[in-house]
Amino acid sequence: MADFETRVLENGLLIEEIPVELRTEKICINALKWGLKIYKTNDYKHQREMCFRIMNSFPKEILLTGFVVGHLSQFA
Repeated sequence: MADFETRVLENGLLIEEIPVELRTEKICINALKWGLKIYKTNDYKHQREMCFRIMNSFPKEILLTGFVVGHLSQFA
């Protein structure tokens, strides 16, 4: 799956073109990094809106699970 996630950003595939069942937390993170890297701007409002649009195109369950696991692992 890691190879697929890399190709998503390299070939310019739109998030909407990825089937919902294949949209993972890793792809979301890569899309956020890519978006902030490509669309450099000092306008934080624009950056925040872009991040919200990217995150809203992913299933909420995936993002919530990743957030909880990532933050709870520091207490284990």
